[in-house]
Amino acid sequence: MSEDKPTRKSTVRKQIKRTYNVDQYESLDVLVEGEIEIEWSNSEELLKKAANFTKVVLIDFNNTKEKVFEELDKVEDKTYYKLNTGSDDNDENHVS
Repeated sequence: MSEDKPTRKSTVRKQIKRTYNVDQYESLDVLVEGEIEIEWSNSEELLKKAANFTKVVLIDFNNTKEKVFEELDKVEDKTYYKLNTGSDDNDENHVS
């Protein structure tokens, strides 16, 4: 006789937030949140469904970022700066 595991429900929340430099002294925060109720009968199924939801939130974040930058006519400012360590031999260029 095989016993079926009971179906459980869990609420999964995901949030992605990133701050972009868009101009000197100006930054732009992009935040996407999502929440879903998942039915699962074992931990493997829960993890798989949660991972799929992560993909959905990432796609939504990327689409939101593109739309916000387009609507505000902004581009991400990739500023180069020099890390000054006191010695010219060890100075490195970095991207922020």
